[in-house]
Parts: sequence; C-alpha cells; structure tokens
Amino acid sequence: MEAEMKNLNLYQTAGKLIKDMFSKQEVICGIEIGTKCGDLTRAVLWALPQVQLYTIDPYEHRDGAEFEAGEPQDYHNENRRFAESRLLLPEFGERVCMLVMKSVEAHKWIKNKNPDKLFDFVLVDGDHSEEGIKKDIELFYPLVREGGFFLMHDVGLVHPLTEIVEECFGEKLNKSSDFTAWVVK
Repeated sequence: MEAEMKNLNLYQTAGKLIKDMFSKQEVICGIEIGTKCGDLTRAVLWALPQVQLYTIDPYEHRDGAEFEAGEPQDYHNENRRFAESRLLLPEFGERVCMLVMKSVEAHKWIKNKNPDKLFDFVLVDGDHSEEGIKKDIELFYPLVREGGFFLMHDVGLVHPLTEIVEECFGEKLNKSSDFTAWVVK
C-alpha cells in the first residue's frame, strides 16, 4: 500500500490538471502511454466518472533497455495481471481500454478506430529511450485537441528524455516538482 501511495504521489500534478481542467465536461477522452500497474489510470477513472481512457503498455522485456523495459518478463507479466485486476472491472465498464502493444502500434489502432478524433489529454510515461520519446511526441502530440494537455512524466529526472522534451516544447513547457511536465495545446 505504501508503494502504491508513493506512485500516486508521483502523478499528483497530472491527476490534478486533468481533474481541474476537464471535470465540468460531459465526456473526457484521454490516452495514457505507460500503464504499468494502472495507478494513474485508476485514480483518473475514480475521480472523473465521465472519462474514457485508452491506456497503452506492451508489458514486454527488451534486452539492453533501461528502466522498466529492461526488467525480466515475469516483472511485466505481474504488472499486467495487477493492472488488469484493477482496471478491467464492471464499475469502469467500457470507460477504459487497455491496449497491450507498443505505442506505435496503439497509435495506428486508435487512429483506425477514431480517424478524426482529438483527445483532451495524452500522458506519456512509456519508452524513455531517445527514439521512444521522440516517436511518442511525433505520433501523439497531434492527437491532442486545442486547449488540451500533453503531459510527460520523468522530465527533469531522466536523460535524454528531459532534453528532448525541453527542445520540442521550449518556453511552452510547464514543470512541477513531481517530474511532470506539460504543455497546453
């Protein structure tokens, strides 16, 4: 329980921004890249009963990868089981769609299902490699509607992610002490 609360605190800014900005909307649509155990997903689903959320994670080991991606496959399997047990519940119904695939594949799936849709927010906390973060920005930033949020986690904590995000968004970038950064489109 203590580890779960610590993880929720890491996402405090993202959850607050989403709730403050969109709580009065009839329907809120978002994308989360990097589900892991579903901490933020679950918090957003509870706080905002009108949210519809795609959450993306391949849950796979990659040889030579840093951070979670380099963990053994059993680690990923356990995280997936735990996330499914917390998110695929009758109380959330069809408000959450877990896409167990890489973000590039998920982008294609989402665009195929929703060809012209723009989203209220996208939260990126997935592949922290240089190629991964650049690709997630390239693919998912255009999916955010005008006035929506593009949020990234681990900015100021992980390199080269920090430098890439700062270079892409410059002075439009807002940062918080929980390593969340965001831009309003």
